[in-house]
Amino acid sequence: MNVKNKPVVDLDANAQAVKIVRANPNLANVRITMNSKSSGGLRTIVNTDSIIQGGTSDVSRKDKFSLMVDEPISMLGTDLGPNPVEYVLAGLAGCNTIVLANLAAAAGIELDSISIDLSFDININGLMGIDPDVRKGAQAINMDFHVESPNATREQLQMLISQLSNESPVYDTIANAVNVSARLI
Repeated sequence: MNVKNKPVVDLDANAQAVKIVRANPNLANVRITMNSKSSGGLRTIVNTDSIIQGGTSDVSRKDKFSLMVDEPISMLGTDLGPNPVEYVLAGLAGCNTIVLANLAAAAGIELDSISIDLSFDININGLMGIDPDVRKGAQAINMDFHVESPNATREQLQMLISQLSNESPVYDTIANAVNVSARLI
């Protein structure tokens, strides 16, 4: 096992962060921002922007990361980057991995690895306007977890995974209604 690839959480740093937010509840209010610009055809370049916490803007991540969004050729794109659905799944996988590592650490469970196979089922008849009764979004999202631990039973690992629906911010955002606004500036 490559120790550098093990999911590890610094419980002391985590406890310190919780202590700081409890002492200053305004720090619990976080806004993560990104910006995007079309890049020809169906491509979009998305850049990280500021993270605003407790009313203070941290611009250290502004333009630090760029993501190319495209569609595969079969969906009329040029296949130069993951499509939007793949980024949704990537966000879900990343968030669930982070939360699962935190939950395991808090429970005293050591993890050797976490991998997740994800799928997004969609009927594109709704998206293409062929059937107005078909939802344009996902019909289902499925996750299959592969978790290795030297000191946990399968039941303990399943218990951790079952907590994700209550603990993972991205899981919660996808699974529950959230206010989304769109305006022309």
